[in-house]
Amino acid sequence: MSSFKFDTEFYGVMKAQLEGPTPPQPQDAYRVRETSTVFLKAIAKAFPAVEGIEEQVFSTTSYDGVVVKVTRFASQSAIESKTPLPAVLWIHGGGMVSGTVTIYARITAYLAEQLGYPVFAVEYRYTPEYSAKESLEDCYAALAWLSKNAKEVNVDAAKLSVMGDSAGGLMSASTALNARDRKLNPPLAKQVLIYPTLDDRTPSTDNDPRKDLLLWTERSTVIVWDAYLARGQYEKKDVEIPQNAIPARVEDLSGLPLTYVDCGTVDLFLEENLTYVKRLIKAGVDVELHVQPGLPHGWELAGTSIGWFKAALETRINFIKRDF
Repeated sequence: MSSFKFDTEFYGVMKAQLEGPTPPQPQDAYRVRETSTVFLKAIAKAFPAVEGIEEQVFSTTSYDGVVVKVTRFASQSAIESKTPLPAVLWIHGGGMVSGTVTIYARITAYLAEQLGYPVFAVEYRYTPEYSAKESLEDCYAALAWLSKNAKEVNVDAAKLSVMGDSAGGLMSASTALNARDRKLNPPLAKQVLIYPTLDDRTPSTDNDPRKDLLLWTERSTVIVWDAYLARGQYEKKDVEIPQNAIPARVEDLSGLPLTYVDCGTVDLFLEENLTYVKRLIKAGVDVELHVQPGLPHGWELAGTSIGWFKAALETRINFIKRDF
């Protein structure tokens, strides 16, 4: 008999949704996009609106000349700081198929307010219209732009972190790998991976004792990885899949920045997160790991009032600020 169950506070807030009818499994990436967009908007709505955070859009270009927009979320005091501040490049989630800076604006502004540092959010291309190369090159272009133009935007290039949730955690992990391999200078300081998807070898959940508690399913995961890697029904001719597109398959993890990972116990990605953490440690990378009992993928849907939200926000912010 399994002892897995939803966290009491989470379940109390989400009871009506969790006890409602089970939605049908998606058939393709476009259906995943529809359901994921609804989910992301609901999470964003659960965050409080904040005042005093200004948005300014900058732009750079990706490897193929396409314009990549980077939006700064920052208070006036952070913008006008007498000394350059640390900064975060935020890469939004959305299952590799959805999400926008606008949808995540409340979340990003809240992070900037709580952190006290500028947070830069990148608008990247995603599947199935594009594949992993465009997504990752757009994200790296944003990081490279931020590093190169640190003085102009009053941030410290030696104190940059990448941060993302879910698919954004994947993009963050891959961007950190690209920063290492392309010798970003100064090196990327930290990566913050919030319940990231890291491995395309999605395990079967047929015998998983948590199966009935998984809000993000095996079926959705298989679909979006196929689209991201341009395989199966999403196969495209002459598509190059970058070597760092699947962090779990990268053999050498040495030289990566300080890493933070958090994930709930009833999240499909927990096992691959734990495996990645073990490999990072063996490669000489220091890691801060938090595993939250009874929390599923995208658990912030329950809002900022539950205890785990406050605890997770505190540990994430403390990690980013530590030694800066």
